[in-house]
This record gives sequence, structure tokens and C-alpha cells, in this order.
Amino acid sequence: MEQGVEVSCPACGETTAVYVDWEDGQDELETDCQVCCHPIHVQVQMNAGRVVNTAVGNEW
Repeated sequence: MEQGVEVSCPACGETTAVYVDWEDGQDELETDCQVCCHPIHVQVQMNAGRVVNTAVGNEW
């Protein structure tokens, strides 16, 4: 099951939603900012179906 998580672009600060797999563990993905087109690297850690940590950057 996928759910949306809001993150801020590290380049321009615009908030955007990314969709992650809600299984326990860690999910990593890359998407482009819809405003400035810079890549956004997102790492999300889940436990018991809840987000416990989110890391956002423009590099891995």
C-alpha cells in the first residue's frame, strides 16, 4: 500500500508529496521537484505503519 508524504525540495523549498510503500522498514526514492526540476532524494523509515524518520536531500 502506498501513502503520500509531504517533503520540501532542498533546492527551492517548495513542498511536494511523494508516495512511499507503507511496509515496515526503509524506502528510498528519487523524484524531481515540480517547481524547479531539481532531483529530490527521499529516505523514509516506517515502523508499525507510521513514519518514524524522513531524510531529504539533493544527493545520496
